[in-house]
Order: sequence, then C-alpha cells, then structure tokens
Amino acid sequence: MSRLKRDPEVEALVVAYRAALEAAGKFAGNPMISPPRSFLLRVGVEGFSRLSLSEQCSISEHESRLVTWLLVTGRLRASVEYLVASRLRAGRVAAWVHREFHERFIATAAELGFAPKSAELQWWRSRSSRRSSGSGRSG
Repeated sequence: MSRLKRDPEVEALVVAYRAALEAAGKFAGNPMISPPRSFLLRVGVEGFSRLSLSEQCSISEHESRLVTWLLVTGRLRASVEYLVASRLRAGRVAAWVHREFHERFIATAAELGFAPKSAELQWWRSRSSRRSSGSGRSG
C-alpha cells in the first residue's frame, strides 16, 4: 500500500483536529488521526460535497467524526439530506468544540427552569439547525 503524499492544508486541518480532540480530553493518537488524514487527502473538504448521498453516508466512523467536527467548526457545509440521513451527533461534538458556549447555554437553561435533559435536547437541536442553515461559526 503506497503512502499518500503530505499536503500542508490537510496537515493544518489534522493539527487543528488533533488539538480539538486533546482539548476535549479525547484520545488523539495515530489510530484516531490517520483515517481522517487519509480521508482528507483522498476526498478533501471540498470533495465531500461532490460525493453522492450514499457515499457520504457510508464513510467510516473515524471519517464521520472528522466530518462532524468540520461541520461544527464551520469548515464544511452539508446538505439537509445528509444531515438527516447521516444521523450525526453534531450536538455532542459541538459541546466539546464550543465548550464554554455549551456551558453557558446549559447554565442559562437551568436558570430559566429547564430540566437538564430538555436543555441538552435544545442544544442538540440548535447545533443541528445551525449546520443546515450555513451558520458555521458560533460564539
């Protein structure tokens, strides 16, 4: 099996992805990074939208985590069809990518009297709707 050539743009994304995983206390070793790097070299961020819906939905678990991270960080826009068909866990990824905002959101919901489960469901819904509307960045 031949090694894929390194690309500076891909490496910058891989470094940012690894840093986000580490900042969230997630495992960021080679088994977590190698498949996403390969995906970025083979398909690329721009190439993802050119895949058929079936191809998009058949990506591996490691690739799906990367795609979800790309979505919640505003680096990738996906179709509504993909967001529905893929069953992404964008809310969970967004909670660790946007940790401070998530904590403020949950605290404010509690102050307003929302139960923790209700607040989390609203968070997940708000993150999913931002992905489909093209509102990539939050703050």
